[in-house]
Amino acid sequence: MNCNRPEIPENFYSHLASYSSEELDNYLDWRDEDPFDSQWCESYEQVKSACCGFDTADLYQRLSEASHAHEVSSYILDDWILLAKAQFIGFSSLFVSQLQECYEQGRLPSASEFSFSEDQSA
Repeated sequence: MNCNRPEIPENFYSHLASYSSEELDNYLDWRDEDPFDSQWCESYEQVKSACCGFDTADLYQRLSEASHAHEVSSYILDDWILLAKAQFIGFSSLFVSQLQECYEQGRLPSASEFSFSEDQSA
């Protein structure tokens, strides 16, 4: 069964293209640390069994063209897959909501936009 493909705001791609290589490296470092990493993994554990998908090739291509950074593109695509699966099965949490809001506003998630707590389920 297919998930609804995420609606990516057009301004997101220009926002992504505005980052330097160093800024994107720092972004990856931030994502790989707690609490973001542990909250992302906990959220994905809740949705990973959802049997849904959508064509990711064109999204990945556009992300790669904008960022010139394949690892960043993969992380963002993983976020959109998490968000699509969460929507598909009706999973909600503070973390997922904050992640969704960042992308809906055409921005990469950043530390200033997240409130982390022990229990993220809503």
